[in-house]
Amino acid sequence: MPTLTVSEAILFSARMRLSPELPDSEKIRRTQEIIDKLSLRHVANTVIGDPATGGISPELRKKTSIAVCTQTWARAHARALSLSLSLALAIFICIHIGVK
Repeated sequence: MPTLTVSEAILFSARMRLSPELPDSEKIRRTQEIIDKLSLRHVANTVIGDPATGGISPELRKKTSIAVCTQTWARAHARALSLSLSLALAIFICIHIGVK
C-alpha cells in the first residue's frame, strides 16, 4: 500500500471487496464520495508512503485506512446502513481518535 496513491488504495479496496456485479463506475463514484467525505481530496493523488520513505502524514494514513475499511464495512452492512451513514460513522471514528 505505501506505493499507491490515496485514491488508488481506496479504489483497489472497492474493486476487491465490493460485489463483482457492481459496475466499476459505481465503485469509482463511491471512492470519490469517500475521499470527499473524509476530506482527503487534497492528497488523493499523493503516494501514501511510509515512515521510511515519506508520503502523507500519519494522521492522513489513518484516515486512508479508515476509508479502505469503509468499503468492506459498507458492503457487510449494506442492507442495514446506507453508504452515507457508514461514512458518517467513519468520520465520527476519526474525530473520536483525534484524526483531523
